[in-house]
Formats: sequence, C-alpha cells, structure tokens
Amino acid sequence: MMKFIFYTLGVFLVCSFFCFTSCKKNNTGNGNSGNLAGSWQQTNGPCNGLIESIAITGSTIFAGNSQGGMYISPDLGHSWSVSSNSISIYGSMTATLIHNDTIMAAGAGVYRSTNNGQTWTQLGSDLLTCCILTMAWSGQTIILCTYNYGPIFISNDNGLTWKESGGDIPGWGIKAATFLGGDIFVATDNNGVYKSTDNGQTYTLSINGLTNLHVYSIATNDTRIYAGTGDGIFVSSDHGNTWSITSTAVLNNHAISHLSFDGITILAGGYSGLFYSKDNGASWTEAIAGLADPRIESVAVSGTTFLAGTPSGVYMSVNSGQNWSAIGLPITYIHSLCANGSDVFACASYMTGGIFTTSDYGQNWNFLFGGIPTNNVGSIAWNGADMLAATDSGVYVSADRGWTWTKKSHGIPVDEYSTVTCVAGNGTNLYAGTYSYGIFVSHDGGESWTHATLPVQDHFYAMCFYINDNGIYAGTFFGGVLFSSDNGQTWTSMSAGLPELTAYTSIVQSGSRLYVASSGGVYVSGDDGHTWGIAGSELNGKVIYGLAAHGNDLFAATAENGVYMSRDQGNSWFTINDGLPAKLWVYCVAVNGPWLFAGTNGQGVWRHSL
Repeated sequence: MMKFIFYTLGVFLVCSFFCFTSCKKNNTGNGNSGNLAGSWQQTNGPCNGLIESIAITGSTIFAGNSQGGMYISPDLGHSWSVSSNSISIYGSMTATLIHNDTIMAAGAGVYRSTNNGQTWTQLGSDLLTCCILTMAWSGQTIILCTYNYGPIFISNDNGLTWKESGGDIPGWGIKAATFLGGDIFVATDNNGVYKSTDNGQTYTLSINGLTNLHVYSIATNDTRIYAGTGDGIFVSSDHGNTWSITSTAVLNNHAISHLSFDGITILAGGYSGLFYSKDNGASWTEAIAGLADPRIESVAVSGTTFLAGTPSGVYMSVNSGQNWSAIGLPITYIHSLCANGSDVFACASYMTGGIFTTSDYGQNWNFLFGGIPTNNVGSIAWNGADMLAATDSGVYVSADRGWTWTKKSHGIPVDEYSTVTCVAGNGTNLYAGTYSYGIFVSHDGGESWTHATLPVQDHFYAMCFYINDNGIYAGTFFGGVLFSSDNGQTWTSMSAGLPELTAYTSIVQSGSRLYVASSGGVYVSGDDGHTWGIAGSELNGKVIYGLAAHGNDLFAATAENGVYMSRDQGNSWFTINDGLPAKLWVYCVAVNGPWLFAGTNGQGVWRHSL
C-alpha cells in the first residue's frame, strides 16, 4: 500500500541503465514570472528517453512516448518543443501517423492536427481514452488497435464517429492493422494474421505459409503485405492467401515489431536490432554504425532519412541507414541532482536512465558507465571524495567521480522490499535508507551494515538524509523526521508540529534553520528540528519534491507548479517559472556556481541564473 501511494506522489522514480551519446537543446516554453531576474533555459540533456512512436513529413519530426506527450522538431532534430496546445503534455502518445496533410497522435486518447502540430483536435473523447497502440488509415477509414487486450476501433468518416470491430479475433494480443485495397489485415500475437473483407464486420485467419504466429507488426507496400513476426519478416504477394519468409540470413531469430516504408525502401526493427531493405525486402542490411541503442521502439523513413525511436532517444540516418547519430530530445526523468565542485550529477529514470554528469553547467552531458549492474539508481550523494549511489541491489561507492563503482552492501537484505532509496556519508559512517526495512548504518565505510533501531516501525520508507554538526536527520514516509547524534547508533523522533501520514522528501539548512519538504508543503524548524511549523502559506498543501538553499535563498521543486523561491527564510514564496513549460513537474533542484538547476518530469535538466 505504501509503495502504491508513493508512486502516485511521484517522488521516487526508478531509472534504468543504458549508454547514450551527446544531444542538442530543446526549445523553451512559457511559464509564470517571479522576481528573480532572467528565465529558465533547457540544458543540452541528459538525453535519454523512451520514444514509442515517430513520424516524419518534410523536415518535421514527431516523436511520442507513454509519459511525455508529443514532441516536435521542425528542423530534423536540431531543436525540439513539446506540443502543449490542446494535447496533454503528459499524456501517453504511443502511436503517430501522417496521412496526406494530417498528423494523428494517439495513446491516452486520439488527436488530429492539420497544421503540422501547432494545434490539435481530440477525436472520440467519449470512447477513445486509453491504451491505443497502433493506427492505420486508408481513404476515410481509420483503424485503432488498443494495447494487448483489444478491441479494435474503426471509423469510416475520418475519425468523426467510431465503433468497435474485431469480434472474431481473440481479445488478447492485437498488435497492429493495415489496409490492402478494401480489405483489413490485423496482426495478433500467438494467432497470426486475420483478414476482413467486409470493413471489419467479420474476420478470418490468413496464415497459410506463416510459420511463426507471433505477429507484432503488419504493413502494406504497393501490392505486398509484410508481417513482422517473432522470427523475421514474412511477405504475401497474393492478398494474404499465402505467405513466405524474406531473407532469413539477416533476420533469422529477430522479432520485428515495427515497419515503415518509402517506395521500395523498408525500415524494420524490434528489441533486438534495426534492419533496412532497399529492394522490397529481397535483401536486408543490419544498421550498426552509430546506433548505440539497438532496442527499437518505433521507426520512420522518408527518402534517404531514416529514424529510429529507442528507449534512449531518437537516432537518425541521413544516408539511407549506413550511419546513425543521436538527435537531441532530452526527455529524461530527473529525480536526483547533486552538485560537487564544478560538476553537476543527475540520476535519470523511466525505462532507461543512469547517472549523468556535466562540468560546463549543462552544455554537455556525459553518461557514467560505471559498472553498476542494475537498472535502478535511486539517488546519489557525496562523502568526502567518494560518491555514493542508492540502488535496488544495494549501496555502491565510487572513488573516481562515478566512472567505476564497488558494491558495499554486506548486511543489507536483497529483495523487492530492500531497495536502497537514499544514502549519506560522514567519513567512515554511512547511512542507507530502504523501501521497507528502515535504515541501515555502517561504521566501516560500507564494508558491513547493521539494522538501526528506530523509534517507529521498521517497515517504512526512508526518503532522504541530511547531515550537519548536530548529527544526521532522516526524512521518511509515514515515520516523520528522525534524528541521530551518535552516528546512527540511536535515533529519536523529531516530528513535533509535523503532520502524520506524510512523505518527507528533502531536508536542507539555511542559516540556523532547518527546512523539510513534504507532500503537503514546506516546514521549518528554528530549534534544530525539535519543533516544526509551516513555512509559508503559498506552499501549504502542495506536493514538494525537493529543496535547495543558496545563502539566504530557498528553492522548492513542486508537482505541476514548477519552482518556488523564498528570500525571507521561508515566510513567503513566489514562483520563478519564466521560460518553463506550463504545469511542469519538477522533482529536484540544486545550485552549482552561478546557476540553479531543476530536474524535471520527462524534460531533462533546466537552469536559471542566480
């Protein structure tokens, strides 16, 4: 139950581990102004994010995913902006289709644009609200396939009205649909291909020669039908009556879940690679050069320009697939920022992620390969010259600023409830907060750990640490704020004045005052945490994910409300959102040099001059 509530708050997002290369900058949006001079700028990354749908028309690219909405580049990936006009900025956009001068985007709802994505109109809002996986369009007929469990939706009037179809198809595993002439072909997992000759009223199997019935994609090119299966691509030249496999030498044992055509050129991909054919599928070449992530989630082709959406962003080839490079789109989910010296470190999450660093205030980001054998890095912290990482497989320590890591978790249990969510260090004394087992303490630099005895139930979520000259403070979920003055041997509750059943996500100090962020505002203590009171009515009731202090200034990262600032010790707060997209979720803030940095929900890292 705690885990479910915590995820709904969006405080902790797990991150996956994968390499990504450099990228370009997004365009900025608009927000509300505060009285801090200047405006926010999006940095050049970190570039990492799941691209589940992609399409191209001319020099304009449309890219969507299940969490971040629809992104548009008018200049072949040199710049990007999120489409927030009449389309949900955070809505799922897992299918994108271009038909003549119309762009369709679908996922959590269906949207249509006739002006290159400047504005969108929602279609079928009373029926089409969830889980749309793929689309097909021919003449005035549009087909939508919904994720995994059906049904198929069909419109015969360009999307004005809709009805359910596919009653003869098993309800589970519908993957894609296509048209050939007046007939409809539907790809299904485990059942092969179905065909309808009466506009979707009835369907019959079309599997003669189809030796692999796990069909993940289907598309037509001229008079041919291509089916991407769990073992390569099959083709039918007789309207689906018979099927034969294409070149098996290259595609053998590869699952093909995405297909795109331009003339006789075919781009095909799946989670095990990307392939292209320039002769209608008679021969195939694997795309390798420059493609750092071979896990393909979407493809598009226009002339000699090939595009591939992956879990770590968009890749493009401008020479018909021979060479590939990453193109921008910093849509990473940044849930932890940490500044050290001239560097800023960011934990990215959602599908793929890892730890990234910049030494030039966000102009360039590098991925720290590191060698942490896990997909989930929850947070990072510094202990002198050592860097600490909290992961779902324990605590890791790096002595070379994150380039290599050593696991130091002996004594911390390893199961789904022992995920290490936060870490801190004070010399040889290290502290690890877990998802459900409370706090663990090490007095030998992480070589061994013991379970701390706490004044509250052990099965709570430890969310953050803060160390000062008095001792160490811990913010928890359902356990209030805890404190130890003896290096974690004993702990006391310091929650007087704090509400119960609340998530305490970040603790900072400014002058003699402590501040704690919570799921219901910011609280302040002037007596080292013995008593607390609300810090400013402007944030009362708001979800606060992170805090940062810079001299007498305080900054708060919020859900949907961007960034707040206080210049009077938290007595009053104002927004500093000029340049940020509207209703942006900000997960963390940090100060480095002359800049304030903000980690966001699906739009990378932004910076604001101080």
